[in-house]
Amino acid sequence: PALADDERARLVRALMTARRDVGIASRAGDTAALADARARLAALDPEIVRTQVAVTEIPAPTGDEGERGAWVARRFRALGLADVRVDVVGNVVARRPGVARAEPRARRDGDDPQAPVVVCAHLDTVFPRDVPCTVRRVGRRLVAPGIGDN
Repeated sequence: PALADDERARLVRALMTARRDVGIASRAGDTAALADARARLAALDPEIVRTQVAVTEIPAPTGDEGERGAWVARRFRALGLADVRVDVVGNVVARRPGVARAEPRARRDGDDPQAPVVVCAHLDTVFPRDVPCTVRRVGRRLVAPGIGDN
């Protein structure tokens, strides 16, 4: 059944309050639990930006991502990832072995403690090979075709 306007407004307010309260609790937990990780990332920011620029400046039109894929595979190997390979369609696949936890974490029904974490992204851009992909800085922003999208 459809909600009356006042019911809809109350529901929206309740949801917004709940989201705000969860966000506040989450940020408080983040601050303590993730402070070290955030500090490490901040320290690595110049290297992360250099890497982003380097990969962005390799042309990778759809269907012609081989050069960028080869660069990513080399980078994965340099970072010590295991079993790095490029499959027949050009996907770059690698593995980073995990470590066992000293204390088991709380499990939910159906949760598999051995389940992998998968990270994936696309290599291609929609730009033809002849589109210049040199990265330039505009203030604090990095600007180039394909430097950031979905």
